[in-house]
Amino acid sequence: MIQSFNKLVYGKDERERITGIELGENDATIYYSNGTSEIEEFERYIVFKSHQLKGKCGKLHGEQAFKHFSKYKSKKEFWEAKRQAPYPHYFCPRDDHQQYMLKTGATMYKGMKYDDLTILSFDIETNGLLINNDSVTYMISATMKDAFGRSTKLFSLDNYSTQQDMIRAFCAYVTAHNPDVLTGHNILGYDIPFLQKCYGKQLPLGRDGSGVKISGRERIFRKDGHRTYSFTNAKVHGREIVDTFYLAMKYDFQNKYNSYGLKSIIEQEGMITEGRQFYDAATIKDNWKIDSERQKIKEYCINDSQDSLNLCDLMLPNYFYYVQALPLGLQEAVLTATGSQINAIMVRSYLQDRMAIPEASESSSFEGAISFGNPGIYSDINKVDVASLYPSIILEYGIFDRKKDPQGNFLNIVKELTTDRLKNKALAKETGDRYYSDMEQAQKILINSAYGFMGAPGLNFNSPENAAKVTRYGREILQKGIDWVSDKGYTLVNVDTDSFAYTTSSRLSERDFEAQLDEINALFPDGISWENDGQFKRFIVVKTKNYVLQDYEKNVVIKGSGLKATMKEPALKEFIAEFITRMLNNQRENRMIELYNDYAKEILDIDDITRWSSKKTITKAILTGERTNETKIREAFQGQVFDEGDRIYTFFDHDDSICLNTNFVGTYSVDRLLLKLYNMVKIFSTVFDISVFPNYKLKRNKELLAQLEQPDLAV
Repeated sequence: MIQSFNKLVYGKDERERITGIELGENDATIYYSNGTSEIEEFERYIVFKSHQLKGKCGKLHGEQAFKHFSKYKSKKEFWEAKRQAPYPHYFCPRDDHQQYMLKTGATMYKGMKYDDLTILSFDIETNGLLINNDSVTYMISATMKDAFGRSTKLFSLDNYSTQQDMIRAFCAYVTAHNPDVLTGHNILGYDIPFLQKCYGKQLPLGRDGSGVKISGRERIFRKDGHRTYSFTNAKVHGREIVDTFYLAMKYDFQNKYNSYGLKSIIEQEGMITEGRQFYDAATIKDNWKIDSERQKIKEYCINDSQDSLNLCDLMLPNYFYYVQALPLGLQEAVLTATGSQINAIMVRSYLQDRMAIPEASESSSFEGAISFGNPGIYSDINKVDVASLYPSIILEYGIFDRKKDPQGNFLNIVKELTTDRLKNKALAKETGDRYYSDMEQAQKILINSAYGFMGAPGLNFNSPENAAKVTRYGREILQKGIDWVSDKGYTLVNVDTDSFAYTTSSRLSERDFEAQLDEINALFPDGISWENDGQFKRFIVVKTKNYVLQDYEKNVVIKGSGLKATMKEPALKEFIAEFITRMLNNQRENRMIELYNDYAKEILDIDDITRWSSKKTITKAILTGERTNETKIREAFQGQVFDEGDRIYTFFDHDDSICLNTNFVGTYSVDRLLLKLYNMVKIFSTVFDISVFPNYKLKRNKELLAQLEQPDLAV
């Protein structure tokens, strides 16, 4: 299925349709999509900086730091050697998949399409969120996707003598249908450990009949530089676990989701099926014994397993094809950072040819990209950007670390991926076949990770020096574009890493804009290509990386967390959206003040606090921290149980305590909300005269506030 096989990108092992790899004591079991398997000899290994006396020793080619290896005849011998090895004087693949894949060059799913993958999605309904001796599983819904289509089966406690019998029947169903992947929403954090507690022992879900192994070590999933989630991983022999909770966070690189809850995502994606049953999970324990309610709960459980599978079908194909190039399983590809995954490809490119690998370079700071905005409200804007700026720079200027990567594998990998991606992009457009678009997107993930990998700390093939070189070329390229705008006498509006926006003071025809693009591109080598990134009727620049675009069809795009206000109260998000709309429509000042006063009046008399409640994600710091705000939030949900990653909605009461919106009794902090409203207006202080907006929280403005409810108030 891979159009051109390249051992640097896909590993030297050409075997296809591998769906599982498991290491034993001194062998490896390889599972295939047709249900067959084979066993081959394989010994675990560690690569050292210096010669070792224990194990079967050998030496790799080359002069990089890690060039002496030792192989071990048993898992016990391997772990003993690893425990005694002086870190960081050794390199050892992080898990069994990598142990095998880095050395042999094998990868999973080569020769397969996503539709060839068999997936079983499951969901459970229980008597609560706590996992303890009183835990009860009421039902398990399993939805299967295979070559025969989709089917759903419900396992309900009212049809079994004990919950252990029900769970045993579910496990038998899984092993009989033999899926490649198990999926569900938050199954690593909840469903799997809950079921295992209720069953009383490991769930027998492995291809070989073995139980689920839940790690005793907590791991961290990093969504971005500000959000991390702790979880405990689980392993099933011969199968991959894809938790759609983490898959959704990985997929949501544009941060468009309001929440990572299953219901919220399917609603945002427009995937709610007609007649879907919704149910308040908090009431299941009390309503389970009511026949009519139990039927609703069953339908709700079934819909949840179906929705998780639908999320997989939406989000997983990119990563399925991505994994065809990785020395990682699908589970780890979803849970680990892309920089470490590029590093794993690089390590494989050397180890599979018995060549030594380098040690990580120390991280260092370096100047980044050019980004700035000229605050203001502009009309008739032209925006251009460089297609894949950093990968283009890497290819155009041949950037790779000649000392750490003497074979130039990094550059060749980026070249191969870029060439294949362009082919797949063209085929996707020509045929409309999703396979090609999914392959293209998978390759895009890898290509766009190339620069970040170079600057990341702790990776064998990182290269901060070359990362700095990439950003330097990026600044020079962007500066040349900025100079072109200046030389033409045009107005520069905004600059952001790989793009700039400008106005000629009148609307350009599409033909004239393309002519200007040709003029810009004539200044650069062929590998650096400026493209049309849109023409816009209005462009509001508030500050660096915070701006609003409105095209000539009146479609609006908002950039920047300050303007998107995704974590703000619904009423404030609504206010800022309307404020922006009025600015785009060039409405008069009194209309802006009128809007502001309408929301101030609402604050004075709130019946439903929902619109004025802020969304918070339960973090480890909130659950365990001792800072004032963290303890206030914990006090707010006393008597209720929340897990890390859950979302709650809170407001400040009149005594400055934090309350859950479900506990609203009519009192709240008026002054806090008035200040928040005023702060929304302050966002636009760089482009709008905000002196005409009173801060109603201040004592000197209380008289004005009191006048708001008078019908003859002059605006």
